[in-house]
Amino acid sequence: MLDKTVLTIGILAHVDAGKTSITECLLHHSGATTSQGSVDKGSAITDGLAMEKSRGISIKASAVNFSWKHNEFQLVDTPGHVDFSAEVDRSLSILDAVILVVSAKEGVQAHTLNLWERLMERKLPVIIFFNKIDRDGVDTAQVFLDFQIELGAALFALNFPDLSDPRQT
Repeated sequence: MLDKTVLTIGILAHVDAGKTSITECLLHHSGATTSQGSVDKGSAITDGLAMEKSRGISIKASAVNFSWKHNEFQLVDTPGHVDFSAEVDRSLSILDAVILVVSAKEGVQAHTLNLWERLMERKLPVIIFFNKIDRDGVDTAQVFLDFQIELGAALFALNFPDLSDPRQT
């Protein structure tokens, strides 16, 4: 029997950037769930506490597993509100890599800067996921540039969706 390695990936961001929604999307598209959960509908798998459902925010870090192309992943959906930063700190020690979600509508927030510093201190590999790029008034190129300037990070784009294609929004 082959020994499988599980890659543990944290989903981190400022509040309301879309961490839990991205987690739900990954679970559904991997086949781990038959329907995609929703924060707004209170059906997100990683928001199991009654208070999380009523407030529409994550309060505790929550781990879920899925497989993709013969690889095993554990996602750790973390709270984005600064009041629950201790939950994020506890999670950092078990992570192999991070998806740092940035809302393109709100841009880099103070909490984003704080998270970035903690990730760099730990030398964790980071993928930046710009979410909400389809919102009115968002200039994706400017958001990308602003992030690089504000965080002093050299980025390269893996994908720019064609926003004129309704299947990609």
